[in-house]
Amino acid sequence: MINPEQRDQLRSWFQKNMRIAPWRVSQPGKRDPYATWVAETMLQQTTFSVVIPFFENWMRRFPGIKELAASSESLVLQHWAGLGYYSRAKNLHKAAQSRVQSGQISLPASQEELQKIKGIGTYTSGAIRALAFNKPAYIVDGNIARVLSRFHLIESNYQKETKSSGTYKALSLAWLSGSNPGVLAEALIELGATLCKKKQPLCSQCPIAEHCKAYQQGKTAKYPATLQRPPSIKISGALFLIRKGQTILLCQGSSRFLPHQWGYPLAIHAPYDHFSYGIKKDLFKNAGSLERELSKKNLTALGKIHHRITKWDMELNVYVLNVSILFKGKNLLDQQGDLANQINWKWAFVEDLNKNLIGNLWRKATKLIFKEGNDSNEN
Repeated sequence: MINPEQRDQLRSWFQKNMRIAPWRVSQPGKRDPYATWVAETMLQQTTFSVVIPFFENWMRRFPGIKELAASSESLVLQHWAGLGYYSRAKNLHKAAQSRVQSGQISLPASQEELQKIKGIGTYTSGAIRALAFNKPAYIVDGNIARVLSRFHLIESNYQKETKSSGTYKALSLAWLSGSNPGVLAEALIELGATLCKKKQPLCSQCPIAEHCKAYQQGKTAKYPATLQRPPSIKISGALFLIRKGQTILLCQGSSRFLPHQWGYPLAIHAPYDHFSYGIKKDLFKNAGSLERELSKKNLTALGKIHHRITKWDMELNVYVLNVSILFKGKNLLDQQGDLANQINWKWAFVEDLNKNLIGNLWRKATKLIFKEGNDSNEN
């Protein structure tokens, strides 16, 4: 099914055309498993070029599992800020702490054992096994699946397969069963990312196009099969900057969007008001009463921001409220019931906002609030 010539063609192409990255300083099989783990985790849902500076900064601050385990979660999230999907950083941190506590600092080579580590799934375990240990593995992501689907004319979608079996996993393992499986794994990933693209694949430059069934039959546009994604859910609400001089009120712990992040108080309109962030759920009974309620509270409207978190498409009105005293949750802020027990509050200096606000949602709001002409301070 896969002959040595095809593997040689792919391997030779990759070694001549591979993109340069800090996690590729060593050949597969000679790489630090921890660095491979970090890189492959960052590369999920994030483009190659974007990851490079984040990876470099991370490895300078957390060069090994021990250093990562000894750091605070807030510091870890600061170094992840901008990549999104913060659960990935939290899983890395918790997994590192668990390894240190159990006395197992080094990562195992077994794909099954790797998957027992928090946050490491089928793909990441295969990537670590192949790239760090240079051993055959079943490793399938969107890039590899696209190559395999077109090359072998596979009708199904790889996301419907089980964690340990299926056509894609069997074929990826077959491809990686030759010599230097780590190089072959990275070559498949690179081919899917740079030539075998979703749209307008560069088949004329592909090293294995002569063997590709979809290319030979003129069907590359039909492969791979795509899954129907549910439509995005539009929600609206308001975000508040509550200010006393050079200090800003921040809250933490209530939002289902961004759990455990420090952020500005946030109010989402019904029926999704349970996503609100430190704001009374009955502050706005409906979107139509928003302006009337705001006029009573002497808030200044600055504009709107748009932000997407997974399936949620958010449109938020941004407001500033200048106060004369440092208070902790009266009138505007919810201090009753279970919500109050889940929320932490603090006043932060304006110059420290970047240290406290790690999510892109909060940074978009900060940019709007403090852009020239909007930075009003009445106290």
